[in-house]
Amino acid sequence: MRYPLRWFAVCTAVALLCAVAVQRGAQEFDRAGETGLALALLVPGLAIGVVALIWIVISARAAIGQARLMADPDPLARWHVPAADWDRFRAAEREQSTLGPARHNDLSISGKARPQGVGVIAGTRAILVDGSFHWLSPRGNPTLRNLAWRATSPPTLEFELHYLRGSPSIGVMSPRAAYLRIPVPEASRAQGARVVEHYRALVRQAETRSRARWPRIRALLLLGLLVFTGGMIAAMMLVP
Repeated sequence: MRYPLRWFAVCTAVALLCAVAVQRGAQEFDRAGETGLALALLVPGLAIGVVALIWIVISARAAIGQARLMADPDPLARWHVPAADWDRFRAAEREQSTLGPARHNDLSISGKARPQGVGVIAGTRAILVDGSFHWLSPRGNPTLRNLAWRATSPPTLEFELHYLRGSPSIGVMSPRAAYLRIPVPEASRAQGARVVEHYRALVRQAETRSRARWPRIRALLLLGLLVFTGGMIAAMMLVP
């Protein structure tokens, strides 16, 4: 997310406007019943307001994470991408975008030139690149699944992320793969290697915990099934 504090301010303003619209719509409904004006205020106000509230939470969390990362005097890694390397990276990403949405970079790349280059700050759970903030966690949405070096000029770190899409209310959720690519100049290769080592360890740890958790989940499901079946049998036996 680029500039999450701005997103927070915009979403808060939209939510307040929606609250005013809903209030006016409710007053109109009380006065004249189900009129076109009442519905025009209530329905969009409620729908857009709910979405705005969700984005308020998302952007507020990102803004807090970005502020903490920027204030950290000793982050996991920090490096500078010179202007020439940044321009080559942007050109390479434009070519990648022509290959289709599957190769889209999650990084929000500004269209403006950066004569002074771009700063990168990597934390233990997030990364900040030129104002674009991203959570990196093997648990959450998106879920970090892997990362690797790409032999480009400049070298690039590619994080493989999985987003869950669908409707949790009906139990249909499917993962969508996405990629976050970040340039690492040759002079900062050691900093990039530190990031790779840290996040690969996080992914391995999450996979180990997941494998250890599945036997317990299966046992609980089996126990639940046995209790349910036993209850049904007992209920049938008690019926005269």
